[in-house]
Amino acid sequence: PTYAFAPLLYQLSSRLGDETSNRPKGVVRLLVRKLCDVIPAQAVLQLIALGNGTDVRTAKRGADQFAETFLSDASNERRVRAAAGTLEDLRRCPELRQVVNDLLNLATAYTSLAAVDVTQIAAVREGHTRVSFDQVRGGLVPPFFTTRQASSTSIPIVTQLPTARTAARRVAQSSSPSAQSSSSGSSSPRIYKYEQEFRVPESGVHRPKVLRCVGHDGRRYRELLKSDDDIRQDLVMQQVFDAVNEVCARGGAFGSSRRRRRPLLQTYRVVPLSPLVGVIEWVEGTMPFQDYLVGSRP
Repeated sequence: PTYAFAPLLYQLSSRLGDETSNRPKGVVRLLVRKLCDVIPAQAVLQLIALGNGTDVRTAKRGADQFAETFLSDASNERRVRAAAGTLEDLRRCPELRQVVNDLLNLATAYTSLAAVDVTQIAAVREGHTRVSFDQVRGGLVPPFFTTRQASSTSIPIVTQLPTARTAARRVAQSSSPSAQSSSSGSSSPRIYKYEQEFRVPESGVHRPKVLRCVGHDGRRYRELLKSDDDIRQDLVMQQVFDAVNEVCARGGAFGSSRRRRRPLLQTYRVVPLSPLVGVIEWVEGTMPFQDYLVGSRP
């Protein structure tokens, strides 16, 4: 069944456009397309990240060198074209058109906000860590973040989506429409609005932005919007940890059945949107490792 390939979504999509003599032409693209029917939100987000493969507008340095190196490899350019082509095909599909358009708009808004240079904001230069959207001059904050979403809007909070592996497990457990809807993300918390400010952590090389999203369920979800930082390897490591949890649970490495229900490694959602932009789920109740070792400043 198609859902069995869902845990390999990242690896499969990275082979788009990479046609070789020992791989039947179009098989990878067809499989990715079928995965879009099974886990649409997760698959579309991955295609968006691939389609934005040449978008390095947030790079503080080396953007030209990155683009030149990236485009010098013909397979990279083919991959970007294949991902963009697949997205266009999905937009012509009545069942997936809204999902694709919503997530494309969301990714564009995130990327535009990530491009805002916080070092040029007066409040940050004065030492403040909280910045209201009104303090970002020049109309650089996308309207998506300053307006409320209609109650009928079904844009999910991407950092609360189940992973492709979890989504596949839910589909395998039940083929009912409600189960597939849950795995695809349509039952995940939806975006209602964003609080009209973001926080700039005092630590961090690239000064990411901490956003707070309010869901239609009334809960608030913090997200870490990163720029000038490639988080795709972070995503791969979360996949590895997720796989380790599943292997250990199957092998009874947790001991008692009660402990087996708890993961061995705590994971969090990582959503790349381009080579240098992505959003990460904020893990509550944690602290930077440096602060743990040497203590934070008073």
